[in-house]
Amino acid sequence: MVCALITHDDGDQWQGLLQSAGIKSFVIDPLTFEPSRLAEILSDKRSHALGGPVVFIDLEIFDQSDVSMPEILAGCADHCRALGGVIIGLAQSHDGKISDALMQAACDAPIDDILASEIRPSMIESRIRFALMRRNSRHIPTRLALHDETPSIDAGSSFDLRLIEDAADTNDLGIKALGGGHAFRQAIAKAVSQATDERSLCLVIFDLDRFKRVISQYGSDQSHALLQACLLRVRQSLANIMVHDDSHSSAKGKAIPAAIPVPILGQLSDKEFAVLLPGDVDKSINLQKVEAILRQISVPIKIAERSVYLSASAGVAMAPKDADQAGDLLSAAHSAVRMAKRIAGNSVVFCTPQLAANEARTMETENRLREAIAGNELEMYFQPQASVRTGDVVGVEALVRWHHPDLGLMSPESFIAIAEEAGITAELGCWAIQSAIAEICRMERHGLPPLQLSVNVSADMFTGLSGRDLVAHVRQALVREGMAPQRLTLEITERSIIDENGNGPQVIDALKALGVKLALDDFGTGYSSLSYLKALPIDELKIDKTFIMGNAKEDRAFLRAIIMMAKTLNMSVLAEGVETRDQLVRLYEEGCDLYQGYLCSPPVPAHALADVIKTRFPGTSNPQG
Repeated sequence: MVCALITHDDGDQWQGLLQSAGIKSFVIDPLTFEPSRLAEILSDKRSHALGGPVVFIDLEIFDQSDVSMPEILAGCADHCRALGGVIIGLAQSHDGKISDALMQAACDAPIDDILASEIRPSMIESRIRFALMRRNSRHIPTRLALHDETPSIDAGSSFDLRLIEDAADTNDLGIKALGGGHAFRQAIAKAVSQATDERSLCLVIFDLDRFKRVISQYGSDQSHALLQACLLRVRQSLANIMVHDDSHSSAKGKAIPAAIPVPILGQLSDKEFAVLLPGDVDKSINLQKVEAILRQISVPIKIAERSVYLSASAGVAMAPKDADQAGDLLSAAHSAVRMAKRIAGNSVVFCTPQLAANEARTMETENRLREAIAGNELEMYFQPQASVRTGDVVGVEALVRWHHPDLGLMSPESFIAIAEEAGITAELGCWAIQSAIAEICRMERHGLPPLQLSVNVSADMFTGLSGRDLVAHVRQALVREGMAPQRLTLEITERSIIDENGNGPQVIDALKALGVKLALDDFGTGYSSLSYLKALPIDELKIDKTFIMGNAKEDRAFLRAIIMMAKTLNMSVLAEGVETRDQLVRLYEEGCDLYQGYLCSPPVPAHALADVIKTRFPGTSNPQG
């Protein structure tokens, strides 16, 4: 390898150091700096031996008044950066330390790294690779102590050359690291084009579990540092895999067939990255490699003396077995990782033909659902809510139905999970609020008596900016149709109250200030927080049907306890899924106020609601209905 070295004629010390590392340096005198000479050196193919050209600058020349440092730095940046190269400072050190003045000079200049005069020559190549990786892919934290059992990230610590040296020495063993854009996809495409059954590829996509919670707790900067620490861990694991594969090949006396010489690592998003590995015909060996990486990810990382535990879900696709095109291979791996996320954290799922077919159907359904929201395929149905005592209808719950062109009328159970995964539940919820209010007001103008309207609100509508958007949307819908806010009940879930971003209570307060009522839906089926329930202004508690189906002593005890608690907190109580008169009697005996279910009426389309509510449904004072 060759490089440019900007130093005085007496720079034999630096030339000798670089020579000891196997690097031939061409000296450029800073007093007679010529950009054309620099360009000539950097254009030499030998200067790109490690992936990009390198310019070394003796930092001592920064203190000399007869040297035009701005011109030198501008020339280095122009020629070096254009070729994907790096600029590395050289500094005299004493006992491993560099003076603050030289450190400051380097910080103020476009310098990628610093080598101390006492550095071991064997470390120089790794340091160059490390700097090139930082420059040409993603930023790697410089204060990461991978040599400890539990590494730490300290945003306030001083610049520690030893830690950078350790990180480069530990992790840079030929792993090819690329960003998640065009370069990474090009690398996949090239590798896939050369893959065969004997020389297969293994693409693994890792998706960090519950990373939104980490961002919420530690902020974006420290979360980004955590992600980069995780990537360094992955590189270390890949290096170990390479060493193991080499040893395995040597033991067998032959090379393991591979479509790529080294693994390729790419970051796809804030919490998602991919690894392209030489594949193995034995699926269990591929699984062992993925699990080894997951174990590295799960080792705790310290932030400000606190241990942070990460885990990831992994999706695996093989080329050419699962796909013979780069885009198809990425899609197959994404399908697998989505399935792994549904199973549990720290899971591995391999792509299969059945999984690919199911994913294709899901994607088709997702696309059609998006079109349905924008088009005319969704319809509001309404299920009456009646008094337990009298059987009179006092309200309705609005429920979305989808007129699928091929599958017919679909209930929410068939598509809500798809909407959640696609991230469009907030859009669907806003449509439901607006449509339900508009439909009820339209029917009232044609003679329908005023009823309390309940609409479900998804937990996603409470998170981030969507929470404020929800309040604004509800206000606009009420004003547009002229409905009084107190006639609207928004049904929320326990997940909305205890959301990982902590926005639930604030959004609830804003909705109450608007004047709408709030019902806690499916109470008891999630992770209930009684302290939240006591503190928040909930108007109605909806008991899930699982608490009214049983008739054992324990079932009655649970039902009684829930109703008594709600009454103590001045909440009305509505039971869902009531199907028999015996259930209705038990609800009356325990003090429940309202009920809905097939004993009363199934959900009906808007045009049928007027006739349905004229019926006097079963009540304990009206046993015949």
